Amino acid sequence: MSFPSISITLNSKEIDRKTLDQELIAIGRDMDNDIVINNLAVSRCHAILQIRNGKVTVKDMASANGTFINGQKIEESVLEQGDLMLIGKHILKLELEEKPEIPDKQGRKEIDDGTVIFDAETRDKFLEQMKTEKESADPRLVVNGEDEIKIKGDFFTIGKRYDADINISGLFINEHHAIIQKQKDGSFKLINMGSFLKPTKVNGNVIKEKILHKGDIIQIGNYRIVFSQ
Repeated sequence: MSFPSISITLNSKEIDRKTLDQELIAIGRDMDNDIVINNLAVSRCHAILQIRNGKVTVKDMASANGTFINGQKIEESVLEQGDLMLIGKHILKLELEEKPEIPDKQGRKEIDDGTVIFDAETRDKFLEQMKTEKESADPRLVVNGEDEIKIKGDFFTIGKRYDADINISGLFINEHHAIIQKQKDGSFKLINMGSFLKPTKVNGNVIKEKILHKGDIIQIGNYRIVFSQ
């Protein structure tokens, strides 16, 4: 099995190449990132790559200088073959594995399979019902026994950055201290992005990453966050 890769170029010279062989890849200046770019124009945790179902998505982590795809500043974007990503002074180029073409079958017939076609009113009714059920099923985080916040989307951030999904403050709290990432199977993984001076704990244990379960207690500094699903 082959994986997509990222080439890293500085001043028109390729200085590194990384295989994207895991689902979540952090890019930044700190040494604990998966792709380390040691340049002051790059934020400590600058961007996150997510590889899922053959699709590569990049999410800017509120970096100081921004993330650019083919010259356009982005917050989140799906990458295509050959896309150029600018982080600081470095250019990162995505190279996807080539997939063989599958020839069309000849003589394919369309058959009546008994599918019921909804009218617009019935379709909209079911769509609204599905939306309501999905929203009610969204997992929640209860912060210090008071604020209840729904987890929506594939990424959910916790930190002192003003636009974090859960905004927390305190000594040694990072701008993005932890990330909650939705997994393929619908579960949620907590990933520590903070320093050892203020570790992320689950049920009293320091973690680097952990699949969350109902009732798990996340502790960051003076904040107690309960995962409810």
